[in-house]
Amino acid sequence: MRVESRPWEFKPEENIIPAPANPADWPAFREQLEIWRERTKRRLHYSDALYRKPEFAWAASSFA
Repeated sequence: MRVESRPWEFKPEENIIPAPANPADWPAFREQLEIWRERTKRRLHYSDALYRKPEFAWAASSFA
């Protein structure tokens, strides 16, 4: 039985954004992911000001 593989698509509206299985598609994936992240940050009016405050510096080394 032959399984038909579908071409990779970038679907950021999904709950999980999987990376493409084919390594040849990774550069396009990274580029689309970067564009999506920047657009999303602008849409949300994201600011990292709190993360840059000295009193919150510990958070960068605290992993759960």
